[in-house]
Amino acid sequence: MIVSSSQSPDIGGSPELAGEAAECAAGCSRDTERKRLLVLRDEMSDAVRAEMDRKITDQLRPLVRDMLRSSRLPWRIGGYWPIRNEPDIRPLFHELTKGGHRIGLPLVDRVQRPLTFVHWKPQSAMAPGFLGVPVPTSGNAVYVELLLVPCLGFSTGPDGVLHRLGYGGGYYDRTLAARRCKTIGIAYEVMRAEYFEPGPHDVPLDYIVTEECLR
Repeated sequence: MIVSSSQSPDIGGSPELAGEAAECAAGCSRDTERKRLLVLRDEMSDAVRAEMDRKITDQLRPLVRDMLRSSRLPWRIGGYWPIRNEPDIRPLFHELTKGGHRIGLPLVDRVQRPLTFVHWKPQSAMAPGFLGVPVPTSGNAVYVELLLVPCLGFSTGPDGVLHRLGYGGGYYDRTLAARRCKTIGIAYEVMRAEYFEPGPHDVPLDYIVTEECLR
């Protein structure tokens, strides 16, 4: 639920306080939506999730090729290791590495800083990183030109802009602000919200792929 301006508390007409109150209200509503979406995703059965993952990968495969068709080889793609029942698109990573392309997985090496992407191969040893997210134990940095971004939720703004809802750490937004690259959000269709107010530092996505469609 998004708190509208008519629901904002009386802040005495101060523009600064009005901005702070609006940001607080938006943040509270986003936190509520995160909790709802996490429960919704956890309730999916393994079989249903696996079928949706397959369909997402099928939708994603031609889009990645089209977006990087004019790029120099090998392609450099930022992926992710699925946690908390995120869509699992790792079969696509195996396909891309077989084609000679480079996959980088995100590493939080400095809190409140952009992500670093570490070269991943199918034989890479993995170990828990920040917040327990698996990362390669070794590998060079990959300077990605396309970033596949897991979405807890997503919405389309009134202007058609695609907004992502993550876990609230801001790591992808800081990364995209520092290193603008092409982006594809990855989500289940059921995680679509009617609309949520983007935060002041949110960076829109170029596309969002679900098991049902491409936006």
